[in-house]
Amino acid sequence: MQILISIIIPTFNRAKILPNTINSILLNNYQNFEIIIVDDGSSDDTEKIVKNFKNEKIRYFKIKNSERGAARNYGAQKSKGLFLNFFDSDDISYDNHIKSAVNIIQQNNFIEIFHLSYDLIKNNKNKTKTVISYGKTNVRLLRGNFISCNSLFIKKNIFNKFKFDENRYLSGSEDWDLWLRISRFYQIYNFKYVTSAIVDHNDRSMNEKNFDKISKRLQIIREKVKNNLYKNLNNNEMNKILGHLISFETFYQSLLTSGKLNVIKNYTKSIFLDPILIFNPRSFLIIRNILFKW
Repeated sequence: MQILISIIIPTFNRAKILPNTINSILLNNYQNFEIIIVDDGSSDDTEKIVKNFKNEKIRYFKIKNSERGAARNYGAQKSKGLFLNFFDSDDISYDNHIKSAVNIIQQNNFIEIFHLSYDLIKNNKNKTKTVISYGKTNVRLLRGNFISCNSLFIKKNIFNKFKFDENRYLSGSEDWDLWLRISRFYQIYNFKYVTSAIVDHNDRSMNEKNFDKISKRLQIIREKVKNNLYKNLNNNEMNKILGHLISFETFYQSLLTSGKLNVIKNYTKSIFLDPILIFNPRSFLIIRNILFKW
């Protein structure tokens, strides 16, 4: 059985780097896939660049700027594949990416949602880290997001039950939010095959340094926890999520030049909620900033 995979790429004003992502996918050694480009209101040459490919596997749609969550949902709506896979427009696929996923699907009784391992590459040149995971994911997700969108494959019918939250103020955490919601109903598995890369560069959206934006999106997650949108969390599970949120926010607070006592207070609160956070590398960075930054 030839399984069709839909790879959805939201993009905004990245005409210069988007071709690298598209070309890397086209070079895959499994060819039953489609690439859906959702142009999220770009003002550059994105449309021209995409249409220059003249490849029947590529489908292009342009929408009003709505942020990544909405663009991904739109692409999923237009997709034809049994499974969906989401790339950002600066990610890179290795040639084994789709074939590895199809093998896993076929060898695991049509597993419904899973993710693969991936590399982190600095400025499209040097590999800085390989994130290898295997086994079950659900419990680990409570302590933060380690799944890259490009590594995850999900059955379209399951995705349609949940979808990305389209609140633009959640951008940067919309994927973790989705994985958390799904994980309350489905087991998410990881596999150790390294099949793609995240390219870390200065313009990457996850390198956002605006504390107010970060704080706002974390507050949205907090409200979802309090309102039981992550179904049936027990107190221990809730504390793990809230502890991570406070720790993450405290790290960015510790980079500022004021509020040392508040940083110490919040760091202590995160450890109280989830003591294992004391061994998290972020804790060492927070403590370093408390001791030496001011």
